[in-house]
Amino acid sequence: VPPEIASAELDEAVIEENDTVELTGAFTDVGSLDTHTVMVDWGDGSDVEPATVDPDARTFGASTGSWPRESVRHVIC
Repeated sequence: VPPEIASAELDEAVIEENDTVELTGAFTDVGSLDTHTVMVDWGDGSDVEPATVDPDARTFGASTGSWPRESVRHVIC
């Protein structure tokens, strides 16, 4: 059974130009010995990057550098 994203959210609904954006979330997995990687695509043309994963808490987090433009972003799981 594959893992599932239980939650994912951004720290801001509206992102101002040059802001940093934080993504946090949690996942579930019935496999207690599995290893996990979460990849983030910010949708801004930058490379897909790995998030930091806490395997014990089953959480993840990632942040952008300086956001290139003002925009509204939606988390899609």
